[in-house]
Amino acid sequence: MKVEYQRCSFFCIAQIAACRCEETLGGESGTRFTLPKLNGLHFIHTLIIHTCDLLIIPNGTFDGVVFHQLIKLVAIKQVVLSPWTFRGILRSPHELIIQEANFHRIPKNAFSGLSNLKHIWFRNATIGSIAARAFEHNFSGKMHEVENFFIRGNVRIRSLGAMVFSDSQIAQLVFEDVRMSTNELCFIGVEVNKLMLMRCRWRNRRTRHLSRFISQSIDHVHLINTTVDRLALSTFFNSTKIQIDQSTIAELSPATSNLRARSIYFFKSTIKQITSNAFHNINSIELLEVVQSKIGIISERAFRNANIETLLFDKSSIDQIHTTSFEKTRIRTLQWSECEIGGMSANIFLNTIIQQILISKSKVTSIANNCFADLILATFLIVDSKMSQIGSSPFANVQVENLTLHNNEFTFGDFGTIFAQLGVLSLTATNNVFGCDPNDCETNALLLNNDERYMPWYFENNRCLKSHGKEICKRELEWTDRGGVHCRGRHQIVECVCDGDTTSDKSVQLPQTNASILLIGDCIQLHINSASTSRVTSLHIYRIETLQLLRLPPRLKTLQIFHSRVHFINENAFAYLNMDRVEVIATHINTIERYAFRDSSVKTFILRDSALLNAERHAFGSSSIENFYAEICKFYRVDNLWSYLNNVSIRQSFVDNPIELMRLRTFCFEDSDSACECVPDEFIERNRCETRIESCPESDISVENWQTKFCMKADQHNSGTASVKADSNRRFSVLLIPDCNKLAAMIFLLYRFAVVV
Repeated sequence: MKVEYQRCSFFCIAQIAACRCEETLGGESGTRFTLPKLNGLHFIHTLIIHTCDLLIIPNGTFDGVVFHQLIKLVAIKQVVLSPWTFRGILRSPHELIIQEANFHRIPKNAFSGLSNLKHIWFRNATIGSIAARAFEHNFSGKMHEVENFFIRGNVRIRSLGAMVFSDSQIAQLVFEDVRMSTNELCFIGVEVNKLMLMRCRWRNRRTRHLSRFISQSIDHVHLINTTVDRLALSTFFNSTKIQIDQSTIAELSPATSNLRARSIYFFKSTIKQITSNAFHNINSIELLEVVQSKIGIISERAFRNANIETLLFDKSSIDQIHTTSFEKTRIRTLQWSECEIGGMSANIFLNTIIQQILISKSKVTSIANNCFADLILATFLIVDSKMSQIGSSPFANVQVENLTLHNNEFTFGDFGTIFAQLGVLSLTATNNVFGCDPNDCETNALLLNNDERYMPWYFENNRCLKSHGKEICKRELEWTDRGGVHCRGRHQIVECVCDGDTTSDKSVQLPQTNASILLIGDCIQLHINSASTSRVTSLHIYRIETLQLLRLPPRLKTLQIFHSRVHFINENAFAYLNMDRVEVIATHINTIERYAFRDSSVKTFILRDSALLNAERHAFGSSSIENFYAEICKFYRVDNLWSYLNNVSIRQSFVDNPIELMRLRTFCFEDSDSACECVPDEFIERNRCETRIESCPESDISVENWQTKFCMKADQHNSGTASVKADSNRRFSVLLIPDCNKLAAMIFLLYRFAVVV
């Protein structure tokens, strides 16, 4: 049965209402229809309104109505919605479809009140503007969320306002084949599982920064084959994953709020410019990946203050990386793999801390002067790559634990300064090809000569790109210091020996040099009082009969002393140093003065086959020693030395008074002896290693009584220091080796001879 209800045909059995439009008088204005209030119809299964020139839907039209399946507006030239059109609706339909319809404006709260929809469709529609909060409080029903909100199929939106979807809850929001111009804050306030833009043309207007953003929750943002004139990733500030595939972004613009996404992925996309502050202050990204994509310019401060776990560029191209692009950034892993980079400007990593940089199978046209300057990182690897042009001092003031260059081609550049001012613990350069100058002897000596593997800087199997038929000069620079110290150097590596006059007691000074690595040995007396301008980061000392340490180089990271006798380590000798490694082998140390290590930090301190006669109280005061290892050593009168150390391990050694070890929570005292007949049970408990020392029979004895009763033999051990000195002096007459330039002999002696005490 069909019933006419205010110009709507209502089919009673199916509960379907189909509303028709009527022509105005004269027929010049076309058909128009104002939808009446439907509260007289309590239940409607389907409502269809079609083929109108003008449709007006007043507010409260659906008040008191229960819908079941569908509301559909189709073939309507102009739809006029009032605010709160759906206010009071008792139950929303499963689907709302708007097809081949045009809207001059969708006002604020036009769709507010709808809930529990499975689908909303805008198809083949033109929308002049969507006002801010048009869908506010939209899907607040508790039965189930909206499954799909589709704006697809030749839709044009001239203006999409701020916070259009505020407080809306949607499973999937899809824009497909849409041309739209939006406010940068259009998606603020939405709660959606997946936001997708497919084959869209998106103009995004810049907006002022909001002092306070309301909530937003987006699990996955996905742009596919979409063109965007400017995109601020903070538009999706509270999303979990942002994925951009086969899209073009003219400008990745500055963020207006902190981005909290965990992963951002660009695939086969083009970004013409990443502007300043595009990634400013992002602090939660675990992975930022750019794959098979093209980037025009990475601007100054583009990643300023960002904190990124992994930043990966794979099979991608970058025209130019500008200066300070990564200023004050913290990145765990930065990788360029199979990439092409046009230019890398100076100081791109200013004040940046990175755990690891890897450049592999990539081509870089130009690396500017001081390109990587002031970078702080653990590992820097360049492998299987081609660098066409390298400026001077690319690694100036870089602090890195391990720098590796392997199987690369460096075509042109100032190779004489390639490692200038580099602070590195370990440098390995192997199987590289350099565009050599055949007449630059010192540079060629540095790059082309093979080194011993124990050297902190190791070069092997490097060669010149072309020799132009000329013989390659690889001669080191040689000179004699005014103090009689003969040196030879190849830029950042200098090896020195004394003049060989074993009868002279003249004290020599550490040679003045701009080198990073300095080796010196075979001296009767060596006096080290470094200037504050010294650039030495790695100092290796061997076979010195009398060594005096007054002040070490301020940039020192590694110190090795072999087969020597240290007369004293002066107060403040190590003051304020931040060192990676101190290693003392087969060496006799007479005295470490109080506060010799004032406010210093040492990651690893190793003594082997050595003796320490006297460490004044607080010798290590205000210092931080992370790991301390001693093997086959003897310690006398070391006072409170142990209380300043961490992770103490003593093996096959002698400690005259182990009382200070008990100030540590745990320690390793393995196969070692002390001047005490036995130790308290507490000592045994704190010792985490097996020991042959016995516990005292009196378990409740105090530390003071234990020391008095069971450690009297310490004096006898202390009296043996004279014989230590004598044995030490005798040893030097045997250890002096004529060919003092061969450090390999020193390594052999390290295992061949031991300190006799």
